[in-house]
Amino acid sequence: MTSSRILLIIEMEELESDKPLTRTPLNNFGQLLVLVFYTEWNQPSLQFKNNLADTIPLFGQFPQVKFIAVEAKKCPETFKKFKVEHTPTVLLTQTDKKELGRMETEDVGTVLDRVCTESEVQRSAFEHEKQVWHPKVKSILEESAVIIFIKGTPEEPKCGFT
Repeated sequence: MTSSRILLIIEMEELESDKPLTRTPLNNFGQLLVLVFYTEWNQPSLQFKNNLADTIPLFGQFPQVKFIAVEAKKCPETFKKFKVEHTPTVLLTQTDKKELGRMETEDVGTVLDRVCTESEVQRSAFEHEKQVWHPKVKSILEESAVIIFIKGTPEEPKCGFT
């Protein structure tokens, strides 16, 4: 019996403006986001971003990680939001925008090692949450004909529509 292996080619996405980042967590639930802040005019910063982007596909073991390059001129509000003061800065965050780690002077190898470690931690936590919530949600779906899931609480809904 032969075993087949799927090779996932992971690439760094370039954020073109501040607006798309607000949708990124919604589209990548359960993933670790790696935000790579850089400036085009700062050669070491640009070189770091390019080296990391070139290395990611060679590393090839990040199915639960999304790498996003954030350039200062294109995304000034994102720089402010995450309090980035110099480049390059690499920020590890959950899809709910909780900061897990910040690296400002590390080399590409150190960053990828940290991403591997944090990715495994996040994957384990996500799998645990899935095991806890899947039976609860399945039970609710089987009991009722109409169900509304709203973010927040009945006293303080946070879905933005209520």
